[in-house]
Amino acid sequence: MRPIKGTVNYVELIGWLGADPEQRFLPSGIAITNFNLATKRLGARQEDGSWTYETDWLDVEAVDKLADTVAANLQKGSRV
Repeated sequence: MRPIKGTVNYVELIGWLGADPEQRFLPSGIAITNFNLATKRLGARQEDGSWTYETDWLDVEAVDKLADTVAANLQKGSRV
């Protein structure tokens, strides 16, 4: 990857794959792997004092060597 000038945001997500990753290749031969990731966050407090959880779905795209690693090692239900 080429250096990026300016600021870079860093986000770390922990969740579970909702489906098997899908890999494709650009005309240049670079691998692209897409997958959806389910994450949980705290929801509302119930009358009995317990909490509910909300599920957020995120679309993730991996490129090049990481795309190959994802496609080879992850499947539906994998925790990442």
